[in-house]
Amino acid sequence: MLKRGDHVFFAENSEESGVLNGKYGFEFYRIAGTELGLFAIYYQGAKLEIRESSLDREMRNDFYGSRALALYLGTPKPGSTHHDNWVLPELKHAIAQGMECLIYVSPTFPRELLKQYGYENAPKIVHTKAEFCSVLLDDLKRLVGQ
Repeated sequence: MLKRGDHVFFAENSEESGVLNGKYGFEFYRIAGTELGLFAIYYQGAKLEIRESSLDREMRNDFYGSRALALYLGTPKPGSTHHDNWVLPELKHAIAQGMECLIYVSPTFPRELLKQYGYENAPKIVHTKAEFCSVLLDDLKRLVGQ
């Protein structure tokens, strides 16, 4: 169970969810932070190349300091792949630590790819930003016991 002030981490790196299109990170912050009182942390465009930057340590500290993870995976940005997400290689470690993992994918995302990173559950398929917001709100409310 989560309580007010608990850290919840969100990352995305897809064509439809980023700051220029869907703004899923802003919606995550609105829902988790404003509506539910959680400490919402999000990284938009969380690409693998971040591992080679000074941002990696900050992101790693935020990730492992969180009680829950929300992740959106969708259509890769131009010049990218489905694997190009900072969180994916960390997923098996988060699962092993017992972090609650809320994973949302577009209908076209290859769900079998998640098994390569240690996630055996079925992710939630969302078709629109409105559906993402609705499912995220329901899932986070469940975690905070509302």
